[in-house]
Amino acid sequence: MRSVRKRINLVHLKKSSFTSLSVRTLLPLILAALIASIAVAFLSRYVGQRQAIDEVRHRVDGIEQTLQRSSFPLTPMVLQSLADLTSTELITFNRNGKIETSTEDFNLTTRRSIESTFNSRLLQKNDAANQLPSGWQISGELQTYLAFEVSRSQQSINQDSAERVVVLVEQEVVEAAGRRAAYLPLATGLTSVLLLSSVSFILSSQLVRRLIRLQSQVESIAGGNFAGGVSDTSNDEVGRLGTAVNSMAAQLKQLWNEVNRQQSEKLLHQIAGGMAHQLRNTLTGSRLAMELHHRKCVQADDEGIQIAIKQLGIAEDYVRRILLVGGGIQDSDRSTLLSDCLSDLQSTHSILAKHLRVELEWKVLSDLTNVYVTDGSTLIAAVSNLIMNAMQAATVIQVSAECDNQTNIRILIVDNGPGIPDSISGHIFDPFVTSKPEGLGLGLPLVQRAAQHLNGSVRWFRLENRTTFEFICKQA
Repeated sequence: MRSVRKRINLVHLKKSSFTSLSVRTLLPLILAALIASIAVAFLSRYVGQRQAIDEVRHRVDGIEQTLQRSSFPLTPMVLQSLADLTSTELITFNRNGKIETSTEDFNLTTRRSIESTFNSRLLQKNDAANQLPSGWQISGELQTYLAFEVSRSQQSINQDSAERVVVLVEQEVVEAAGRRAAYLPLATGLTSVLLLSSVSFILSSQLVRRLIRLQSQVESIAGGNFAGGVSDTSNDEVGRLGTAVNSMAAQLKQLWNEVNRQQSEKLLHQIAGGMAHQLRNTLTGSRLAMELHHRKCVQADDEGIQIAIKQLGIAEDYVRRILLVGGGIQDSDRSTLLSDCLSDLQSTHSILAKHLRVELEWKVLSDLTNVYVTDGSTLIAAVSNLIMNAMQAATVIQVSAECDNQTNIRILIVDNGPGIPDSISGHIFDPFVTSKPEGLGLGLPLVQRAAQHLNGSVRWFRLENRTTFEFICKQA
């Protein structure tokens, strides 16, 4: 199994190496540069050989002019001196087509081969110029020569038996000149290819590393880590791609939070619907039992029993609302005096504050006469939730209410508790977010929903070691 996995990894590595961006970018570039370098080298070799042949022809022309102007016989010594001066080999033929004199010591077989080639070429002579076509090949024992026939003056021919003179130039000289001409462009081209490929490899490696890092960060985002983002935001194509990925991650994070919120709200409705059916029966029974006890009680005006009955009625009304929401029905709002809402809140929580030994102070900072709130039950439930949270964390609580000239109702709940933990401070209004071991994290989301229902808002802040919740809503 391990060997099969290794083979799979090896195949994947080979495929990735051949499909790598750097290889796919560099390989055509290097191949094109190599082809160009080789083509230039071949062209330079061809040009070098042509120049060498032209130089040989110029040398042969010089020999021919010398022979035409001279009147001395071509003795072996004269022929050797002329060959040394021109770096060539000279052969003279008599009128029978036989080699008369040669500056190169050919063996008998080679001499006969040269004579045969010379005589066969002689048959192809040009009738007008009466000479052989120039530049044919003659094979020696060790190497091949290029042969050129040169003419002599008639006066010189009459002084010796050399009817024709052939100049031999080593073909290796011409080929060496071509190779020398190709060396420089070939070396320059290969050096350029090496330098170009090195620089391109470095640059492409940097680009590939950036792309690999971008790929890793995008995969992290795809795995749900929207906060990570992409670190490469330079001002080029890859950087702009990273910026676009960051924008996409931010939108995905927002969408993900919205989906979670909707799912949490859906779950909240399901939980609330299930609990409401059980709670309604329990609350109704408790209220009825409390009313019967109140009728039989000697102290019929007991304030505690009256508050308990009232609170049970409020709780039963809330359960009824929850059942209506679970069934997709919206209960009608009930416009209520703000002063009545605050009176109910004060009477309810004052007794609880005494029981918990919490100092609860109430302040009305403006005239609330004839100030109505759109739905009293919603306001009471939201502010009650905030006060109850403060009682669980603080020993001193101040509740103040006021109404400004813009028809805004502003209620502040200030406590001396330790405040919201930093780990959840930015998400306390999200469902199921809580720092209490026994809490469900549903209270503050309901407060926020209540504020929105009343065309207002809720926020919190920490000032001078005190925690403040600000609940704002519109007048009815």
